[in-house]
Formats: sequence, structure tokens, C-alpha cells
Amino acid sequence: MLAGRFKAVLSSICQSLASLSLTSTPATPSPSSLSPRLLRLGTFNVNSIGSERKKLDTLPADLAAYRVDIAALQETKICTEATQSIGNYFLITLKCTNPHYGIGFVVVLHLRRYVTSAWAVSDRIGVLQLRLRSGRMNIINAYAPHMGRRI
Repeated sequence: MLAGRFKAVLSSICQSLASLSLTSTPATPSPSSLSPRLLRLGTFNVNSIGSERKKLDTLPADLAAYRVDIAALQETKICTEATQSIGNYFLITLKCTNPHYGIGFVVVLHLRRYVTSAWAVSDRIGVLQLRLRSGRMNIINAYAPHMGRRI
């Protein structure tokens, strides 16, 4: 039942996103978007960050280009629970049972002190918890398999 509902919601989201016009390069931020109170969140299907070059060079450069503060990562293909500094970011990978999956988060270093915990609910769902001045914030990272893979 839950899988059927998830598929229906995902289909609805895909239909909504189909009409969006996206560019392959980040927009130049306007002066008003440079507010220190702005928190930039992102999601990124990295399709494996197992290689050190991709993890240490490519991933931080991609995140910095879009000025992402916190990103949810999918398909890391890393199944160990670990933390690591990568460039100007802090990488958190979560435990999983299937090496085809793997989820995690990256947090810009100056926000690391706000992270209170991170945990995996399943191989495809994880939570990053932060304590901010305004209260606790949970960021949920969930993704569905590619076509042809079972949920």
C-alpha cells in the first residue's frame, strides 16, 4: 500500500516538474539573495562517490558552483556510516545494506555545528537533524529506484 502511494505521489511530482525550464548552469545571485539568513538546500543523485577524486574534487566543486549549504545525496554506493571533511563541506554517509544504494548529506563547514544527528530509516530514506535558533529542523532524504528496480 505504501509503495503504491509513493509511486502515485512520485508520478504527480514528475508531471509537475515536467513543465519547468531548468538551465545547466547556476544563475548569478542577485544582491538581495546574498542574505546571511538564506539557507540553500539541494538534492543530488551522485550515482556513486566511491572514487576519491569524485568525492574530494568533483562533489565539492559542484556544490560550491551552486552555493549549496546542505545537500541530500542519493546513490552514493557507500554503505558505511561515516563522516569526512571534503573541501569546504562535511560529508555524512549513512549505513545501508545494499551497495547499489547509499544515502548521505553534505553540510557546508560553517553550519556543521548545527548538526545534531543523522540516521538511516532504510537504504533509501535518511534524516539529518539540525538545531537552529528557531528550533529543531529535520531534513528528510528519500528517493525511489530507477525504472526497472524494485522499491
